[in-house]
Amino acid sequence: MAKGDERILYITTGYRLVELNAKNGKPIDSFGDHGIIDKKVGVVTGVPGQPGKYQPIDLNTGEIGLHSTPTMVEDVVIVGSSMKEGFQPTTQNNTKGLVRASDVTTGKLLWTFHNVPMKGEFGYDSWQNSSADFNGNAGTWTNVTVDAELGNVYLPIEDPTNDVYGGSRRGNDLFGDSLVCVELHTGKMKWYYQLVHHPIWNMDVTSPPILADIVIDGKPVKAVAVPSKQSFLYVFDRETGKPVWPMIEKPLPQSDVPGEKTSKTQPFPTKPAAYARNYIRTEDLIDFTPELHAKALEVLSHFKVGPNFTPPVLSKVGGPLATLSLDNSANGTNWEGGAYDPETHTIFLPAGNSSAVVHGLVVPPRDTRMQGTLPARPTSHSRSRAGRARVWPPMHRRSVSTRPNWRRFSPRPAPSPRARLPCARPLMACLSSNRLMAPLRPSTWIRVNSGGKWPMATHRTRSRTIRHSRALSFHGQARAARANLACL
Repeated sequence: MAKGDERILYITTGYRLVELNAKNGKPIDSFGDHGIIDKKVGVVTGVPGQPGKYQPIDLNTGEIGLHSTPTMVEDVVIVGSSMKEGFQPTTQNNTKGLVRASDVTTGKLLWTFHNVPMKGEFGYDSWQNSSADFNGNAGTWTNVTVDAELGNVYLPIEDPTNDVYGGSRRGNDLFGDSLVCVELHTGKMKWYYQLVHHPIWNMDVTSPPILADIVIDGKPVKAVAVPSKQSFLYVFDRETGKPVWPMIEKPLPQSDVPGEKTSKTQPFPTKPAAYARNYIRTEDLIDFTPELHAKALEVLSHFKVGPNFTPPVLSKVGGPLATLSLDNSANGTNWEGGAYDPETHTIFLPAGNSSAVVHGLVVPPRDTRMQGTLPARPTSHSRSRAGRARVWPPMHRRSVSTRPNWRRFSPRPAPSPRARLPCARPLMACLSSNRLMAPLRPSTWIRVNSGGKWPMATHRTRSRTIRHSRALSFHGQARAARANLACL
């Protein structure tokens, strides 16, 4: 744009890209249709029974939007997509996620990247039985990141439909739960890395990728780092997509849910270590008294627990009621994202640390448009239907700092003595609660790096998972911890 040509771009709740004159607020007539582009135009779903055929969504009722901001670099504006939360779609054939770039002066469409590949595109064959045509979601709902110098755009992509069952989309399902790098001006894919194969754990790539110039073994590396719900920080060379440290494909427990076929392996970073707890261990259960610990073990016995990527189960009255895990919607790093300090070479990340999530499945009613099985009351509220005892000691969200020029990992500090005090309320009061979490201590606190800005504040009654916009102290809300990695 010409010097002095100041404009404002934003996305409406109806998924329209609007461009205004920044000085007088009037729409820019030369942009799109008198200052507006209806981004629902060009969005599609599949045509049932007709592989390779697609139909446009209804411009009034079609499901798509965006709750992050457009990204503008040079003369290009980039817009992602979001759909109804993956636990809630009414059909597998939901709206297909995509990312599009337009000329910022005229609104002309420059390129489109289909997060669910269309027939003939790379990645389509990773969906068995042409299932890419009849599944949706896989949006880019968080902000994209751009390296203008390299001309790269980094797209974080969520789960395909739906979040906890993939029987209708066997295969790895690219580009679900992937980081994809495309060329800024053409949208041509340069590289990708799938963080979760055949996603069924709600492990969306939730955060804007972080650009960091670091030094590894004495050599400079242009890196891109991705925080995650599973509390791993995935670090790649942002030019080539090669992991900075080796990724290990580990074999994992397989699903026994009818119709489901989980991936035999999942990628695990060798460095850095997980920056928060990401699976349930019996040693993490509440142990204020022997009676409480025994009750916690009894509650846990009604659920399936295991290592990272333990799949959901078919819920049964006699047990297991569901899979109980930590490495998904309520843990690790979610919407808040992270920040990088180039002076100290430190990445600051919020970390959910003990909000258990229940994933159980039931067979859907015959009249549903969902294929296979449906979530049975999936929740991030740490509730137990098997018993009414709290089972976790008081550790909630914490802030974590890590240094990308890593040599070794300093163990996480042990919980403070204050956090291990017996329950302040009577024993029976604790047992009568329907929350899994232990009551939090007064005067505990969370500390965020002073420059960090968080896009939202969330309060959950009693368990009080907190996301706040600045560094403050709170009563009974969260505890801070730091995990430091030595600089080379």
